[in-house]
Amino acid sequence: MIPDNIISIKEYAFYRCRGLSSLTLSKNLESIEQYAFCACNKLETLEIPNGVKKIGNRSFSRLYNLKTLTIPSSLSIMEGYPFVDDNALTSIKVDDGNEYYDSRSNCNALIRKDGDVLIQGCVNTVIPNGVNAIGEYSFYGCPIKSLNIPEGVKKISYSAFSLCVDLVSVNIPSSVTSIIGNTF
Repeated sequence: MIPDNIISIKEYAFYRCRGLSSLTLSKNLESIEQYAFCACNKLETLEIPNGVKKIGNRSFSRLYNLKTLTIPSSLSIMEGYPFVDDNALTSIKVDDGNEYYDSRSNCNALIRKDGDVLIQGCVNTVIPNGVNAIGEYSFYGCPIKSLNIPEGVKKISYSAFSLCVDLVSVNIPSSVTSIIGNTF
């Protein structure tokens, strides 16, 4: 348990704490810096408390057992790719009150409202209508087998599906006009 007097967790604070299997964050926490919990492989659930405004690049990446992710209404800044290579994810939820991110229609994805960009997906993601782009590293290493990209998506970004070794079928609609390198 992170004590309630902690308002910021600095970069690399718990990097590679491979024995860390449970995490209760401070209710007064405001920021989590880059790589703070990277490679804490035993974590299975992550509920970021309301009050956290910023999450740094790769702060929760390489959590190979993380199954559920909950984003609070207070989160307004996500730098880089905070959840890249969390390939066990099955559930992604964003509080309905969040002004910057959502998981509309219970899609099991993290979508940045500005630009309607899907920035984090999981094995159970259903890409909803209204998404304009699939972001960089959004499904990196995900064990998805097939994916239907809906009409309206215009761009599939760099490494969006890299290391998706189980992927055998992708439906790409005619609305897609740009597929960036290393996508698959």
